[in-house]
Amino acid sequence: MTCHYCQKPTTQGVRGPLKYCNQKCKTAAAWEKRKAKLTPADHRAQYERSARFRNAERPKSQAEACVVCGRPTRARDRCVSHYRDLMKREGAAWARLTDHASRASHYGVEYQPINRLEIFNRDGWNCQLCSKPVDAKLEFPDPGSASLDHVTPMSRGGGHVPANVQLAHLGCNKAKADGGVQDYIPAVLELTAAGLSRAEVAAAAGVTVRTVAWIRKRYA
Repeated sequence: MTCHYCQKPTTQGVRGPLKYCNQKCKTAAAWEKRKAKLTPADHRAQYERSARFRNAERPKSQAEACVVCGRPTRARDRCVSHYRDLMKREGAAWARLTDHASRASHYGVEYQPINRLEIFNRDGWNCQLCSKPVDAKLEFPDPGSASLDHVTPMSRGGGHVPANVQLAHLGCNKAKADGGVQDYIPAVLELTAAGLSRAEVAAAAGVTVRTVAWIRKRYA
């Protein structure tokens, strides 16, 4: 006897020849019978329950400027900052961890409320990573805008306290990232002096190529 779905020979069962050669064919045949009974309304209801329908019906961001502040948009007609705030309200875990208090709690480090302007005035509006002036008129997401940098990143045990924060250009802050770049400066400079390429220095020091480029530029 042959399989009712794929027409391949079947084996002998306890009660006689089997109708299907395996469970896969049996499931596929059952689905074919079910689809034959579905009406157009059933197909439509099934489509409306799918992710494809939800994505198609989701409103697309058409605005070029954030509806809140007018900056360039990232998604949902909002800039990066206001899109992140929206995600916090909607419960996105990644957005909640961008808040300093949430990150401090997540990493188990000390947290104190900090006035950014006081820190910027304390540092004389000079970037503590590249030692160049910071233009107070520039706003996020300009790489030259002011940002609050953690000397020792929270992920490496540094707290969100005045003694562990400093003023930095947004571009410098992003280049530093969470690598605790100060720990790698001597090794990167030594390997650079030996004539190694950026990729070779990054592999030997255990940092990214972008971090190597930033250290070279900062301490050239």
